[in-house]
Amino acid sequence: MDTAGFPKDIYYFYQSHWTTTPMVHVLPHWNWSAGTTVTVFVYTNCDSAELFLNGVSQGSKTFAAGAVHLEWNVPWATGTLRVEGKRGGTVVASEEVKTAGAAAKVALSVDRSAISADGRDLAFVAADIQDATGVLVPTAANAVSFSLTGPGEIVGVDNGNAIDTSLYKSTSKNAFSGKALAIVRSTGATGPIVVTASSSGLASGSVSLSAQ
Repeated sequence: MDTAGFPKDIYYFYQSHWTTTPMVHVLPHWNWSAGTTVTVFVYTNCDSAELFLNGVSQGSKTFAAGAVHLEWNVPWATGTLRVEGKRGGTVVASEEVKTAGAAAKVALSVDRSAISADGRDLAFVAADIQDATGVLVPTAANAVSFSLTGPGEIVGVDNGNAIDTSLYKSTSKNAFSGKALAIVRSTGATGPIVVTASSSGLASGSVSLSAQ
């Protein structure tokens, strides 16, 4: 995971080797340009995986001796790239990535709905730059500004970019791979907290939690 706590692709590689619950993970993102042939990797602990582009099969593959992932070379086309993992011929896991349009909004999520009103407890608010249909824009680097109302304070921001030297102690951060993070701490009082994220030219997003 990166410094913001967002899983990297390698997170799923380890998962494919160290866990037994069926899983698949496909990479990279699916925002490219016409004429590009993309090397697609799939991490899975299933027996085999089949790749689809816009519903058309790109072939089913199993692991060769010594292989640690599955791989396809796919001519890029806008749309949906989907992988299905199978055990015993039955689909037991799937994942897909979609081509994103232009950045349109900031969507927020929080890792918990309540924090202790002790002046120390933290909540982690993730900001995703999304297109108009809610698809994460994986190349977005928009500046995101955070604010809140209620008995809380923003004590840090991050984006997971290891070469970003901007301050963690701030209320704004450029998105990296379409994502940013704000860390919220309670102030010692109880009540509702509303966190808002804004970015120039995009629709703002908000999320609520409470200090108890």
